[in-house]
Amino acid sequence: MADSFGDHFVYCGKNGISERHNGLREEIISVCVKAAIPVEREQGCFQRTRDADLLLKGWCKGLNTAVDITVVHSMAPSRWPLHLDKCARCLPEAEASKAREAEARCAQARWGYIGAAFTAWGMPGPQASTLLSELT
Repeated sequence: MADSFGDHFVYCGKNGISERHNGLREEIISVCVKAAIPVEREQGCFQRTRDADLLLKGWCKGLNTAVDITVVHSMAPSRWPLHLDKCARCLPEAEASKAREAEARCAQARWGYIGAAFTAWGMPGPQASTLLSELT
């Protein structure tokens, strides 16, 4: 049974969020290529990990830097009534959550790490904003 607000449809990876995620990844890669920043997609620090949606080669203090993109469901019930501030407040936590998953593993591989969160509407989180401003 579908939920009354259609949250599952919006949030499910099979129904559009992954397309937004992949679109963001490809757009950031495009910016890197135009700026002659060496970049690779879908890399892992170790076998059977995929820590980097994109890997910026020699980016932070000469270290390869994993960028892990996440798209946050802007219309989740916890953000009702819909308000831009509520969506914006969830972004730093989403970035921190991604860091808890992979930052230590990346450090062990001597990689930098950036968790970059965006709302489904494209609003960037703090780390994502910093990354975008440094790339452009």
